[in-house]
Amino acid sequence: MRIFALWIFVGVLGPCSAGAQGPLQYQKAAQSALQNQRSREGKDCMDARTTADENNCIANSLALTQHDFDVFYHNLLSLLGPESTNREKLNDAQSQWERYRDKTCEAVGDLYSGGTIQPSAIIRCRIELLRSRMRDLDAVYHSVLHN
Repeated sequence: MRIFALWIFVGVLGPCSAGAQGPLQYQKAAQSALQNQRSREGKDCMDARTTADENNCIANSLALTQHDFDVFYHNLLSLLGPESTNREKLNDAQSQWERYRDKTCEAVGDLYSGGTIQPSAIIRCRIELLRSRMRDLDAVYHSVLHN
C-alpha cells in the first residue's frame, strides 16, 4: 500500500510541479490520461492464470488507473482556475462520488464474501468506476476540456 500511495503522490505532483502551464497543456494532459484508460478497457489482467496472479495484477492496474484519474482530475481543476466556485463545487461532488464508489464496491465485494476472488472483485469495481468517472467528467466538462 505504501508503494501505491507513493505512486499516486508522485503522479499527482508530477504534472503540477512542472511550472506554469497554459490551458492547452492542461487539456492535453487530461486527454492523454483519459486515452490511456480507454485503451486499457477490457484488457486488464487477461493473462492471469491463478487467483493470486489476478489479485496482484489487478492491484497494479488500479494503481495505474488511479494515477491517470488523478492526472485527469487535477488538470481539469487547473482549467477551472484557482479561485473558481466551480472548482469548489467539483471537489464537493468528487467527495460525494468517492463515497458512492466506496459503498458500491463494498456491496460488490459482499457478493464474494470469504472467497479468494473478493479482493479482485472490489478492485475491478474501483477501476471500472474510476474509468466511468473520467468519461463522465470529460462529457460534462467538454467545453473546458475540448475548446
